[in-house]
Amino acid sequence: MRDALTAEPTRKQTRELDEGCLVESTLKVWFEAGQPKVKGEWMEEGYRQKEEKRKLDDEKTVLVGWCPVAARQRREEKHKHKMMNMNEEEKQEIGLVMEGEWQPLEGLRTKLIYNTLMNKRLKLKKYKPRNTHENIQTIQKELTANERDFWWRLSHRLIMTNERVSKYNKDVQSDCPVCGEQKEDWAHYDYACEKEQEMVGKVAMKMNRKELSREQWGLDTTDLKEEEMVVVAKARWIYHKERCKMDMGMKKRMNVTVLMNRLERAMETREEIKRRKLEKKQEKEQKKKQEKKQEKI
Repeated sequence: MRDALTAEPTRKQTRELDEGCLVESTLKVWFEAGQPKVKGEWMEEGYRQKEEKRKLDDEKTVLVGWCPVAARQRREEKHKHKMMNMNEEEKQEIGLVMEGEWQPLEGLRTKLIYNTLMNKRLKLKKYKPRNTHENIQTIQKELTANERDFWWRLSHRLIMTNERVSKYNKDVQSDCPVCGEQKEDWAHYDYACEKEQEMVGKVAMKMNRKELSREQWGLDTTDLKEEEMVVVAKARWIYHKERCKMDMGMKKRMNVTVLMNRLERAMETREEIKRRKLEKKQEKEQKKKQEKKQEKI
């Protein structure tokens, strides 16, 4: 494995690596993120020399009677001092340059490697996540797994509208399954449908607001409270489920009042779960107090 990592392949050889194989996919990530620019023989010799030095240091600690932890700390301090005085070329010989900074091989993490790959492939500079992603992350514990999956697909525009499906399947019409009047493009599905506008108005009344903008209905804003974000997230999921039922022919009409009743029941169950959690906490605290009293007696 070490011989393969120290060799520098051509672009054609890198493309031919099989991503289904764990070893070959690891090599592909290694070569794309950054690899040592030295030959395999030198890398082998350097690796062996380091291992021998470490063994000698450990033997010294046993013979002299030093503390192994203190010896390890001294080695790390020497290593850091040595790295501070090294050039970038010397650093690349024993490590990787990740995200513009040198990282030793021992300190590499999977998350750091994939962040470097994403920045390199997508050429992202000063990337900031959308408000929708941050809002969903703050309320993710209040949502179910299906609701989180729906909002991930919604925020990335991966939900298939009828206009998009009609391009690949001629049997599918591009009309909206809810209103049936206009083409269901993304703008129509996201906010412009008549029935959706009716539900948006009722959700706004429930939140004591006059109206909800497109950004607020998509949670792509920062002026909503946490409770309001939960209401919008659950309301959109309920509307989407009803829309899918109409699209598959399971229902013919959409009753917004029925959807609002479902939303109220969903919020009630959420409050009940919170209440149960508080009761469990109080019971645990009472048990601890009783145990402490018994110990004192």
